Amino acid sequence: MQRRNPLREALPVPGFLPEPIDGWSNITALYVARYGVPREGQAVFIRTRQHIDGWTDNPILTRAVVRPANGTFKTRSSVAAEVTRL
Repeated sequence: MQRRNPLREALPVPGFLPEPIDGWSNITALYVARYGVPREGQAVFIRTRQHIDGWTDNPILTRAVVRPANGTFKTRSSVAAEVTRL
């Protein structure tokens, strides 16, 4: 008897990937439609699983951190330096 893996069964599927452009599929619209716009500094986890001709691969987990609009993060030391200057 094969054991169930509840993590695999509980994965939401926001939709099929859009057509790739230069080998990349932009999933921003799929993600935002399902979860909304992520906050700056928030970690986003995406698990992908390839389906081809009835066969599926093992899921691959990808993680990214949402960058601020200006593209730089404040570190604790830079915040402490700003407070000291005040």
